[in-house]
Amino acid sequence: MLFFCFYCGCTYSYLQQTELSAFYDAEINSIAEPFSKIDSLLKVVDKTGTATSIKVVSSKTKKILYEHNPHLLFHPASTLKIITTAAVLNALPDSFTLQTTIYVDSLFFGQASVPYLYIKGFGNPCLQVQHIESLAVQVANCGINNISTAIVADNSYFDSLYWGEGWMWDDAGDPDAPVISSLSVNNNTIEISIVPSLNDGSPTMVCLSPSVGIYSVINNSISVKQNNNRNRIQWNQFPYTKELIVDGFIHTNAPIINKIVSVPYPELLAAEILRNSLRTTIANVPHYSIHGLTPSNAVAIATNHYPLDSVISYTLKYSNNLAAECLLKLLGAISDTQPGSTQKGLTYVFKFLDSLGIDTSKIKIVDGSGVSRYNLLSADALTGFLISLMNKPLLFNKIYQMLPTPGSDGTLKQRMKNLPQPDKVRAKTGTLNGVSTLAGYIHTNDDVLAFTLMMQHFTGNQQYYRTIQDSIVAILSTINE
Repeated sequence: MLFFCFYCGCTYSYLQQTELSAFYDAEINSIAEPFSKIDSLLKVVDKTGTATSIKVVSSKTKKILYEHNPHLLFHPASTLKIITTAAVLNALPDSFTLQTTIYVDSLFFGQASVPYLYIKGFGNPCLQVQHIESLAVQVANCGINNISTAIVADNSYFDSLYWGEGWMWDDAGDPDAPVISSLSVNNNTIEISIVPSLNDGSPTMVCLSPSVGIYSVINNSISVKQNNNRNRIQWNQFPYTKELIVDGFIHTNAPIINKIVSVPYPELLAAEILRNSLRTTIANVPHYSIHGLTPSNAVAIATNHYPLDSVISYTLKYSNNLAAECLLKLLGAISDTQPGSTQKGLTYVFKFLDSLGIDTSKIKIVDGSGVSRYNLLSADALTGFLISLMNKPLLFNKIYQMLPTPGSDGTLKQRMKNLPQPDKVRAKTGTLNGVSTLAGYIHTNDDVLAFTLMMQHFTGNQQYYRTIQDSIVAILSTINE
């Protein structure tokens, strides 16, 4: 059962409902100072055995308004994306675009028939099927009418490390832990649809979207008339094979089951989508796609340009992990050398943090998204970063506008809807199993507060801790009123 929090407009589960009710009864109508109310909330959290860290700083006076265990190291989860995206925006010009380009061998440039068509990705995590379809049209407009041998997928702009350091092995296939590739499409995922048969004991039908031939399905799932609806979808030896295994039992009257899974070799998925798209634009298309390198003297004949600002906004508002990791490797390729890598990108990130006065010897960052459990930040460091970012007004304004707004968009769309002025808050969420974080800015009447809220080591419902965080933000928004 869900309950409504009448202070910040959130719902929360029955877990700890008694403790929260006691707080609201005692404090909501009292004349207690805002920070006393936060103290009372934290006493409620302490009863759950959860570790909590908070720091709130005035940008106007640079004074610490509130702190609780600010120097303890916590998993930042996706609040780390604020650092990653700020570093990228600091390094790259406003006009920068992430490209996906089609090439042909220079010897065959201008001819109607070519042996190979090369598709090379330069780190765009937002490429979609329609963008590749547009590239296919550009190829046809160049006069090419026959590709005799193969479509070549080139993902050499990034290194070959497909996953982040410290990512969990049992997240294989999870769309929130996708394979990282410089040639990505559809968030490096496909949709699996399992259609039950009406006949007891008959196999189900499994469909993939986008429909491509590079992934084979081993379908062991059965339709049954018993009250049963258990199934399992997993990759065989992910990410080294392209076999998808579907097991389990589905009731004959069950609705179609749809599930999104991340895929191995997403660059081949992009190449296959291009190959299928070319079937509608040119006469002869090869029968397969392969991995390969674009020749150094190849000629570009079609390009998709994707604005950097759009990628940054998507990363922050929707907390997309693939986007954050691609941006970090892109940063490495541009600030150092190709191929781009996480380590090269992090070298720039740490230099950027050093330039802002952040003590990087007291933190640990190993990826760009916050997925890794190896990442460790303190509320002191993250809030210090948020304050220091304001010393770069152009950069700060970009980041601020791209952060989610409560009740409006992104990961905060369903949170803090009842704030008196939700547009005065911009914040980034962070979620892992047993971890919930929130960091950002609050505009009060005459100040801007930078804040970090971190909670970890809990087993209960995430919603309960989000409710606490939202209540704290609501309290902070009343300061100086």
